[in-house]
Formats: sequence, structure tokens, C-alpha cells
Amino acid sequence: MDELQPQRPAILVAGDHMIDAYYRCEASRLTPEAPLPVLKVLSSYTMPGGAGNVANNVHHLLGGVDTFVTLYGEGSSSIKRRYLVDHHLAARVDNDYIAKPITPKVFTDTLESNPTIRVVLFSDYGKGALEEIEELINICIDKNIRCIVDPYATHWFEYRHATAIKCNDREYNASTWIGPHQAVIKTKGDAGIELIRNGEVTVYPTRPAQVVDVTGAGDTVLAALGVCLTRLDCTIEEAITFANRAAGVAVSKLGTYAVRKDEVPDA
Repeated sequence: MDELQPQRPAILVAGDHMIDAYYRCEASRLTPEAPLPVLKVLSSYTMPGGAGNVANNVHHLLGGVDTFVTLYGEGSSSIKRRYLVDHHLAARVDNDYIAKPITPKVFTDTLESNPTIRVVLFSDYGKGALEEIEELINICIDKNIRCIVDPYATHWFEYRHATAIKCNDREYNASTWIGPHQAVIKTKGDAGIELIRNGEVTVYPTRPAQVVDVTGAGDTVLAALGVCLTRLDCTIEEAITFANRAAGVAVSKLGTYAVRKDEVPDA
């Protein structure tokens, strides 16, 4: 891929910022109140989640060159707390908060203050930031900016003008409306990625990899698609190939992980 010039924002990540908190624990006894383990926290760390994880992956896939900007819904970030025992998930506790939606005016102002933006990545986790996503997508179309949606809603009519929808099997099967000409990029775990467009399905097999944790892998795919599509000559097919390789790295790591550019094979 051609190098992006430093300090020239070419990607906008918009959506729901979240926090992924991890607690490494030991469980040596059961609580007398119920047949449940008592978790003793040994250490902890946090990582940006949701749209924050997408942005973190964009940063690392660009080799640490910040040629991107972020736009999150105002308000408290939702927190996912994961408790791990011997690297296995023992419990998860969520604190969800609803953020204020990104308004068309704020969105337009952001694009106009960063005229080199070529791609917008919408990361929708249903926390309020993208309530007006249909209008935000239309603004992208008017400005000839590619945009990819990682959806939360099941009725995809509001995404119909997006360049592509990036989803997983569960989200695809739950969808209640898909445009006949909509490009859908569907992640399928070990089976790779499918491109569904104009009634045709193209399969991009994944390279063999040891799957340790799929947490955040969808965010990595979205980020990698965006990084590749900042090249004006990059096709959806080329972007999927790059994203597939990046995802293979992400699932080989424990927890939320931002993939570096030099980790992606043949990048």
C-alpha cells in the first residue's frame, strides 16, 4: 500500500466509544453462598473498545502515523469488564451508558475541517452515537467519501447508500432488510470472509491460525478495510484480502488487540 502523508487525516472513525477492562484472577475456592468461584484479582488493564478499538487498530495498521480523526457520541463510555482465570473468561459485567448522537452538523463540520478524509468507518454498538446514521451516510455520498458500516440495527434500509456493510454471520442472519445491490462483507471466523454483492458470493479463505480469542476481531476487520480503501485505486476485493490477514493476527492474541502493520503477512 502506498504511504499516507503524516498529519493528513484520511480516515474518520465515528461511533460508540467503549472501554474494555480485563481482570486477571485466580479462583482457589467456592463461595459458601452458592456453588460459584471466588475470584481474586491479581492484575488489571484497560483497552479502548467499540469505535475506540477501531481507531486504535487504524493507528497501528498505519504504522503509528495518525492520519485519522475520531468522532464519538458525547457521554460516558460503556464499560465491559472481563474476568479471566488461566486465560479463560470466567465472568463479564457490563455497564451500559447511552451517549448523545453525532449530529449531521457536527459530522459535516468534522469532514470540512479535514478535507483529506477519504473513508468513514461507522462503528455502531447501539449506544446512541449513530442514531442519525442514515443522514450521516448521505453526507458521505454527497462528498464522494467511501463509508463502511459495522451495524447494530437489524433493519438495514438506513444503510442502503453505504459503500459496504461489515457484519458477522449472526448479524447477517438477523437482518430484516438488505438492499439488492448492497455490498455486504461478512466475517465467518475460521471460514474467512464472504463478499455478497448483486446476488453473487465470493469467499476469501483465511490463513490457518491458532484462534485464541475473537474479541475485537470485527473491529480489526473494519479498521483494515478502511486503511486499505484510503488508496483511491483500492478495490473492495483488495481491502477484504488485507482485512482477512489482519483478522488472522487479531484472533491469535488474547483480549482486545490492535494489530500492527508489520504483523500483517504480505502487507
